[in-house]
Amino acid sequence: MANILLIKTQKKEYSDHYKAASPPLGLTYIAAYARENRPKKDTFTIMDERIHPRSDDEWTEFLEKLKPDIIGLSTMSIEQDQLEYLLPLFRKAAPEALLIQGGPLASSSGASLLDALPLDYVIKGEGEIPFFQLLESLDGNQDYPLNRIGGLAFKDPKGAIVDNPPSEKVENLDALPYPAYDLIDLRDYVGRDRMTPVRLTQLYAPLFTSRGCPYHCIYCHDIFSGKFRAMSAMRVVDEIEHMVDKFGVHEFEIYDDIFNLDKQRVKDICAEIKRRGLETYFTFPNGVRGDILDRETLEALKDMGTVHMAFAIETASPRLQKILRKNINLEKIRENIAIATDLKIFTWGFLMMGLPKESRWELWKTIWFATSSKLHGAFFFPVVPFEGTELAKKYEKTIDSRGGKRLWDYFLPEGSLGAVGPRELTVMHSLAFFIFFFNPWRVYLIYTSGVAPFSRLVSLAFGIARYIVVDKILYTLKTKVRKIFNFRITARTA
Repeated sequence: MANILLIKTQKKEYSDHYKAASPPLGLTYIAAYARENRPKKDTFTIMDERIHPRSDDEWTEFLEKLKPDIIGLSTMSIEQDQLEYLLPLFRKAAPEALLIQGGPLASSSGASLLDALPLDYVIKGEGEIPFFQLLESLDGNQDYPLNRIGGLAFKDPKGAIVDNPPSEKVENLDALPYPAYDLIDLRDYVGRDRMTPVRLTQLYAPLFTSRGCPYHCIYCHDIFSGKFRAMSAMRVVDEIEHMVDKFGVHEFEIYDDIFNLDKQRVKDICAEIKRRGLETYFTFPNGVRGDILDRETLEALKDMGTVHMAFAIETASPRLQKILRKNINLEKIRENIAIATDLKIFTWGFLMMGLPKESRWELWKTIWFATSSKLHGAFFFPVVPFEGTELAKKYEKTIDSRGGKRLWDYFLPEGSLGAVGPRELTVMHSLAFFIFFFNPWRVYLIYTSGVAPFSRLVSLAFGIARYIVVDKILYTLKTKVRKIFNFRITARTA
């Protein structure tokens, strides 16, 4: 029987000003799958560092009391620096515990983490099956030898890295158990910034109703592969009803890569929610491909309670759309943004700046597309070639950067793949936010959106202003100072 601690890590530099945190859905799936397939064999504790940050002494006291046999970590690529602090601490405080790395960082960096960090195992890709198989192998089950567990990387007794082929995918998503939300307190996430800028209730839960995406954008991860797999409409609504009845949750965030690929499934989900009389609200901080929507689908989504939807436009340049292999139909997505806005769905755009070979004119074209659309809000992200993506493999060596090779930051442009250099890109990045939001027509669109109480919209406005004027400046200064002096700015205290 294993005592297992699962940790969602955070990036320390964000802790002072960025309070965003969503329930760690991946870890709850990992625990639920293991519990169902290894009944009564393990005990699980989930610790979200974004909710419960700890000092060195507090971590040591916590681990000495819990005495975990296994510590599993889910980490984003931008959080790797936190592992460089946590893992040595864990080795000292819990020397007998096995350290297992998963999450997006493990999927992108893979076996190389075993040389970079004091880890015992790395699990790449979907984690449910390989984590369960690893637990069985550690228990002595000879049906699961380490070198045959897909997605697992480790070092053999001689210190040589063993990097197994990709992990087995869960083909029948209907067979997955419900996420183990009993291991966390959903109320911990009430009042915190989250992936959606609007909300109608405080208590909410994330949902994954499908995995995989058949499109092959060069900047995207490959955690779930290119094969689209979806839960049936009945299974999706069963989980929603379970969350309503057991946890009192009525608002849901959809995290799919492409929820609307199967139009009939979307319509069936909407119809089943209505048939059961469930009071629900939905936000799509990602999860839809905007140019394959239509009025019928958007009306069905609105009817089931959709209040927010993000549209990933990325660039208004057809040439760059081809380079990215996104190939969005720009006129169609503009039309669907207008339809969604008219239906009182709060629309938000995602756009990228500093794309490969992007000209100054193409940057302004993207900014103009956003500002001339009926979007209520938008994020302009500097392009980051994350390790493991085709974008990084093709273009990372050409980056003009003052900040070194690892450009792992969603907020501060430190490099550019395009014709515009990092300094000018930084200015244009700030200008894009200013031009978009400080616009009387945008203010009017937000005010008349009708999707949230006026007080919430005021809070949203202050949040946007804080990000542009305060957070961005302070975070930039902190990052620059940290790089100059090469030390951690934020104190490691709770």
